[in-house]
Amino acid sequence: MKLRIPHRHLDEALDAKSLWELPEALEGEERQIAREYLCHARESGAQTVGEALEALEALDGEGRKSLLNGLRRKLGLAPQLPPARGGSGWSAWQLCAVCGRQPADELTGAPRPVSVRRWHCEAHLDQARSEDMQPVGSGLRVTGVGVLVEHNVGEIERDRIEAELRERRHQERLAVRKLEAEELRRRQEAQREELRRLTPPGVGP
Repeated sequence: MKLRIPHRHLDEALDAKSLWELPEALEGEERQIAREYLCHARESGAQTVGEALEALEALDGEGRKSLLNGLRRKLGLAPQLPPARGGSGWSAWQLCAVCGRQPADELTGAPRPVSVRRWHCEAHLDQARSEDMQPVGSGLRVTGVGVLVEHNVGEIERDRIEAELRERRHQERLAVRKLEAEELRRRQEAQREELRRLTPPGVGP
């Protein structure tokens, strides 16, 4: 997926309004990623949309890929989650968790399924956690009272990521509201200052 950043004009301030409105021109994951990038650019010191775009354009292909993957992971949109066991709906057709490369048959080059928790290609195998390349397991676990029950690793991971996403969105909304409150305070202060400037001496409280 290409990292697209909608914009109206390059000198538009990178404020709460633009952080919210500009990504609305996109849909789904692209909208989430664009908004996350603009927040990232603002936190990195960009003051205008143009500066955010310049920082993006300064990256080479690998740099953009790394940035995009980082944004996706931050949003919980990293490539395929672990494969399923027992009809849980998870797919064994995974992609590299770092670069998005798909496992392929060495002889035919055709895509092939994998049965590990989180697949990494050879180039990024060193970035895998100790449990990532391990088999998913039997799909069963023993409860605290000694009962054998179905254990869906995928659903647990999905719940964890969804919880992280909810917290991320909550923090994002708080940050936007904080920016909006600060802008409102500055506007009100400017209005009060303008009123004081225009009020003749001796008039008013």
